[in-house]
Amino acid sequence: MQTDAKGPLQSGPAAMKLRVIAVPIAFNEDKKIGLVIDRFNRSDVDEIMVIDDGSTDRTAEVIRSRGVSLLSQPERGGVGK
Repeated sequence: MQTDAKGPLQSGPAAMKLRVIAVPIAFNEDKKIGLVIDRFNRSDVDEIMVIDDGSTDRTAEVIRSRGVSLLSQPERGGVGK
């Protein structure tokens, strides 16, 4: 069995390409969310999807400007809701 730094490699018809999706959650983080998005290593992450948890500032606008997926909650859900 072949391995790499992340563990065993599968081969043949049963092999599946696993996808890595980063999902940060933001609430009124327009000053910082751009930096958070930029810090993800695009060679390790297949997709970035940010959840905007009911922000009332420019958070959604900043997320869109970075060209990543955005899921906007209409109102704040907070932790554990």
